[in-house]
Amino acid sequence: MDFPHRLLAVLGLAAGLAGCAADGDVASQGAPAVERERIPPDFVPAFDALQAAVEAGDDALARRILAGILLRRPPAHLVEFARGYERILDGRALVRSLELRLASEEVEGSALDYRLVLLASHDLPRPVSLHLPPGTLVHATFAMDAVGNESKRATSHTTSAVEEVVIEPDGEARIPLLNYELPLGGALAVRERWTLELRSGEIRFDEEGFPAREPPVAPAERIRRAPYLPRAAVEPAELVRYAQGEKVYAPPLIERAVRITIARRDEALDLLAPVAERLEEEDPDRLESIAPALRWLAHTARPGNQPGAWASWFRARRARQLADQPRPKLDVPAEPAAE
Repeated sequence: MDFPHRLLAVLGLAAGLAGCAADGDVASQGAPAVERERIPPDFVPAFDALQAAVEAGDDALARRILAGILLRRPPAHLVEFARGYERILDGRALVRSLELRLASEEVEGSALDYRLVLLASHDLPRPVSLHLPPGTLVHATFAMDAVGNESKRATSHTTSAVEEVVIEPDGEARIPLLNYELPLGGALAVRERWTLELRSGEIRFDEEGFPAREPPVAPAERIRRAPYLPRAAVEPAELVRYAQGEKVYAPPLIERAVRITIARRDEALDLLAPVAERLEEEDPDRLESIAPALRWLAHTARPGNQPGAWASWFRARRARQLADQPRPKLDVPAEPAAE
């Protein structure tokens, strides 16, 4: 059994496996070049369709086309050309088997120091290794004080820690990337987000190397709050209640907003959406007064303190949510049987 078939057996890939999109031309992903004049005319349409399917990220269709080409017993140079596409598809399948994510960890014994690590795992029965050029770490922070003043900062770092990453089966590789501080200054809270942009390289499995195109990495987020704030999280509904109370003051409003956990941020925005749209009509000044909390939760300062801009922002957000929902399948009744 040759290696590509063995890899497919391990990954459990069938002809109907849905592929993921990949940008860029095929040559940059590892397929050998062949002059078009060397492709027999009766094979040109099939190879054009194969290239289009690979570039579109439709891996299931690409594998069906590839199988059809090989069944026709093409000349040796075309077999090599076709195997180059197969290597791209196998590389994508391997990359999809990976779970790569960043994590920010507290350094024991220090209130200011944190350690950023890359955590890597996979669901294959044997080791996998990544061999990539240096990647780019991007660190974005957003801080807000008790009266709603905010500051933003973004920095980037190059890391060579991904030049060789070996991931054993049934385990998680832990790759330290850097140590850093997250100072509060005079802020009530500071929110950070780390992302890692990986470049294309090679992924190895069973002593074979395959193209690995820009493997995706899940980001890491953290909120550091002023030490004098209560440690308990705030329910999103409590922020909504206070925002509609008789009086709204910036410090308790922002305190409630920053104590909402990252996992419940969207829930808070869902609850605030009808409030913002109602206040736009009934009490624009109140909507302006709660804008700092909205900026913190929405991860954007674009609407500023303008009531109409925030109401429009929530309407656009709801439209995106509706567009992302799967469309229900039509329940079409079967035609009656002919008598």
